[in-house]
Amino acid sequence: SDMDSKYVLIIGAYRDDEGYVPPNMETILPSSDVIIPSLSVEDVSQIVSLLTELPPNETLPLGQAIHAKTRGNAQFVMLFLESLYMEKLLTYSEKHGKWE
Repeated sequence: SDMDSKYVLIIGAYRDDEGYVPPNMETILPSSDVIIPSLSVEDVSQIVSLLTELPPNETLPLGQAIHAKTRGNAQFVMLFLESLYMEKLLTYSEKHGKWE
């Protein structure tokens, strides 16, 4: 770290769809908003397709279900997929050579 540095970067995050919006920090610190939109059903299906190496037409039903549960929130999509794997609801079949 440079002891002569005069700058500090503070990064904060919140979800505006939960009804809580933090107080306006611009009165204290200058800030910028970066809005990250929700993923579409197609985006979620593409993520599932890439992770499972299955064609998109095979992952669409799972993508639709995950999208319905997570409302397209990218972090929740990944957490939901992880929970499916941890609960052995999404497994790799050595016998069939693919995710099921």
